[in-house]
Amino acid sequence: MTNDFVKRVCTMNYLVLIVCVASASAELMQMKAGLQLAKNLPGVVIDVGANGGKETKLALSYGRKVVAVECLASAYAKLLKEYGALNTVVVLHVCASASTSVQTLYLADDSSSLIANNVASGAERQKALRAHNVLRHNREMIVTAPLDDLITNSSQVALIKMDVQGAEPQVFQGAARIIKQNRPVLIYEDNPGFAKLSQIELPPGYRCRVINGDKVCNFN
Repeated sequence: MTNDFVKRVCTMNYLVLIVCVASASAELMQMKAGLQLAKNLPGVVIDVGANGGKETKLALSYGRKVVAVECLASAYAKLLKEYGALNTVVVLHVCASASTSVQTLYLADDSSSLIANNVASGAERQKALRAHNVLRHNREMIVTAPLDDLITNSSQVALIKMDVQGAEPQVFQGAARIIKQNRPVLIYEDNPGFAKLSQIELPPGYRCRVINGDKVCNFN
């Protein structure tokens, strides 16, 4: 991880910087564990909430093709600049969810969420205020779509990583066909501090382990 990356993502105060660096390292550890579990599975990696692209980059280093899904406009622009010329990465400007609709994304940099309460306190609130000064201005309209509609039936999927600040249950619902058909490794944040619209329900046969607070699950 470069110093420039840290400055872009974590330009708040020293304490928040330390938390952010630790979080980024934890996410890479989770992704490495998931990629190891998926080593014998064919198919692409879907990086939902790709943001800075660090997990996309890691998946590429494992020889995987990646579908990077990002709904934050500024993050999408950076991903497109970084990976748009590669034939091993497809970058999509959309929020993965349970249905196709137009919704409000509440902005807090890399912690942006479809659920307003999840950027209203703690480090997420600091990020939102730092970028926009007042919370009522920290939003943009986005399009949501199910992964099942974005990924063709014939495509094989080895791993889905989800980091969407409380909207993970909706991503699961919108990927039901992919999960049933491919049994991919699943990496997702299940932070009890985030509000959720529903609970995450994994299909029978999945076993999960907790790595640095997030869940890494594979089908047995």
